[in-house]
Amino acid sequence: MNFSLFKIQYKLFLFRFKLVLKAFGFWNGHLRFKKLYLDFSIPLSKNKGYGEQLIVDKLNRAAEKYNLVENSFIRDGILLPISDYDFNLLGIIYLLKKTTLNVLDFGGNLATSYIQHKELIRNSVSKWWILEQKEVVGIGKKYLKENKIEFCIDLNQVPSVELDILLFGSVLPYLESPYVILEALLLKHPKIVYVDRTYFLNFECSDFVMSQKMLGSSESYPVWLFNQKKFVDFLNKFGYKLISESISKFEFVPIATSRSLIFIYDRPNSPVKN
Repeated sequence: MNFSLFKIQYKLFLFRFKLVLKAFGFWNGHLRFKKLYLDFSIPLSKNKGYGEQLIVDKLNRAAEKYNLVENSFIRDGILLPISDYDFNLLGIIYLLKKTTLNVLDFGGNLATSYIQHKELIRNSVSKWWILEQKEVVGIGKKYLKENKIEFCIDLNQVPSVELDILLFGSVLPYLESPYVILEALLLKHPKIVYVDRTYFLNFECSDFVMSQKMLGSSESYPVWLFNQKKFVDFLNKFGYKLISESISKFEFVPIATSRSLIFIYDRPNSPVKN
């Protein structure tokens, strides 16, 4: 399909859908998605990214307060009370039935997932690696003193151990080349791949990029909306089978759904031992 024609049809569709949402009061209100792109090149030049100093400063302020506030964790630079849990993650850890789990948390921020569930999983985890940007790693090492957490800026810093869980917590949509990152990490053959809070299109269409902005904020980011079939087929090529799919409760987008997918390594003669 001609891209210009597709863009016109998409805008008409989104405009009509917004009118329906507005009429019925169903618009989310905290996220705004605008402008359509085929890749990250244009939106990166116009939007702030996660490496921007403003965002780093926000993380740093939250981390400074972390040790002063009991039962709290940090998500997106905001210090939050521990009042909810990710039961998908807890279920994965329970089903693996190990006390020496090795977890690689790509883009795990300031150990958001580990700290949120620490009291429930600490006896099951041997090491929880956070693979993050240099600025985030520096903040994490300075303020988060947890002996089971290791921050690193490069995959080569992760020891050659058997990985039980590879976690992507709402991070793949914000990468410039998500499939390149996926491939590099899948080649380490983790037993479970957990893709949490990731946008998948509600209709058949190629992946594309939109600009995401928090209402009431000047911060905006380019974000991928994925074709789910293409995404699942990609993991299938590396021997991963989709075993669970659920809708995330965090975000609603008119043309896409935030989903959580769980894959298990299922290739015959797998080098990963059970």
